Amino acid sequence: MFVGALLAALAGCGRPPAAEVTIGRAATPLPSTSTTSTTTMETPATPVTFRVTSFDVDGPGKAASVAAVKAAVVKTLDAYLEAGVLAPLRSGGPAGELSPLFAARAAAHMKATADRNAFIDEGLPPAPRIVAVVSALRLAGLAGPGGDVVLVAARMDLTLVAGAQGATITIARDADLMLVADGSAWKIDSYRVRVSRDTPDPSATMVAGS
Repeated sequence: MFVGALLAALAGCGRPPAAEVTIGRAATPLPSTSTTSTTTMETPATPVTFRVTSFDVDGPGKAASVAAVKAAVVKTLDAYLEAGVLAPLRSGGPAGELSPLFAARAAAHMKATADRNAFIDEGLPPAPRIVAVVSALRLAGLAGPGGDVVLVAARMDLTLVAGAQGATITIARDADLMLVADGSAWKIDSYRVRVSRDTPDPSATMVAGS
């Protein structure tokens, strides 16, 4: 099955190297720099975004289609990152609305389950400093006979260190996502996401999938 092959190919690439941050400790020193960001401790609001480390296309993909799809996929996942992760971490408040970033089937599944909790970081102390240890996307696409990319599998690796009130919280999240075109946007059609947060709350570590 092509979808399985895409995910297997991405899994075989291994995770990108990460800085020395130990998951599961109550307090982890906040690094002054990141392997994927030039943000320092003195910066109150860190502009964290995803970085595409590879985009492999199966089939004769047209360069224009590959570039456009890459930009659209990154736009969707950066929007998720801002609304679901960074905004609630900075404010300590609720996450934004994620449904517009998901295709209808995946949005319905997430609404009917507790899967949304694996995507968002709510209920934590406001963090004025957020450093990305890893914020990488590896993409694999399928091109149709005309050269247009019609399906994209994304492996997301995201590890953040959020600093607040003299303490830090490390949040490690990785996901396998399948994205499809929906009008002019690309949306998440299926997912498997794993998240681990170094807090005493046992629900801080969970796996969700559709």
